[in-house]
Amino acid sequence: MRQRLARWLSLLAVFFMLAAYGSTAQAALKAVGPLDPANGFPTWYQDFNNVGLVPCLSLTLLPSGNQGCVLPAQPPFYDPGIALSFPGNYPFEVFYFIADSNATTMIPAPAAGSPVSTFVYRAALEATFGTATPAAGGQITFSRIRMRMDAP
Repeated sequence: MRQRLARWLSLLAVFFMLAAYGSTAQAALKAVGPLDPANGFPTWYQDFNNVGLVPCLSLTLLPSGNQGCVLPAQPPFYDPGIALSFPGNYPFEVFYFIADSNATTMIPAPAAGSPVSTFVYRAALEATFGTATPAAGGQITFSRIRMRMDAP
């Protein structure tokens, strides 16, 4: 019981340190482009620094060998082996922007048998559908910030 309380207090202390010393970030959209007649989603978004974001629909590999876009196969909606077409072969999720971070730590300190904690963060500007399948009229875009911590 005492060890469990110590772990929770450690987690609480880390949370308050992050809240006190963490810097804030703010991003706002300045403009949105016209709807793409091919899929019904905005062709681009732009922030106040005039940085433009377009939907990432390419299967091109980067020089590192990694795929440039987060565009996973999503049967039965999308098969990357077949030409992209809307709504017949179109991903259920498409990203204009995505940033992921994963961190794994030992709590309270690295030692044999210490429990492991995982923290996952995702920020994204996403295009998807409010319907059960990709369909005209069901298009929606939204910003997502997701944080998840798995603690013992």
